[in-house]
Amino acid sequence: MARLTAKGRARIPKSKFAGPGRTFPIEDRSHAIAAERLAPRSEKAGNITAGEEASIEAKAARVLDEKPHRVKGTQGHFQYKG
Repeated sequence: MARLTAKGRARIPKSKFAGPGRTFPIEDRSHAIAAERLAPRSEKAGNITAGEEASIEAKAARVLDEKPHRVKGTQGHFQYKG
């Protein structure tokens, strides 16, 4: 993943972030993959809601030009398709 400095992060437009408060930058493929992988951890830790997690994953998937890898489970958790 490309190293992102504070100065570089400040230059990124707000539209290139997937999470609340300019969290989860998705300006390139590597950051979109990281956002997609880290959003569930953040939701599990209670830092974001399940809806915000789904939104982050959808935005990252658009950057990656693919559908989200996971589907909504019965209890609000996401499960990998298998």
